[in-house]
Amino acid sequence: MKLAVPDLISNSYFPAVAAVELGFFAREGLDVSLELVVPVEHALSAMKDGSLEFIGWSRDFLSGRA
Repeated sequence: MKLAVPDLISNSYFPAVAAVELGFFAREGLDVSLELVVPVEHALSAMKDGSLEFIGWSRDFLSGRA
């Protein structure tokens, strides 16, 4: 499975990055890879076409404040 984040700097995405890098998903039997996808709209398109399963993003993107 692919998990996309729009940046690797923001603290907003740290839990998702840490979960992948520290093997939390693997310990649960999930093969998850982290993918940097910028801008987040590209991640939405990738999810729609099936090439991406999950997107990690902050609530600001949903509310239009980003």
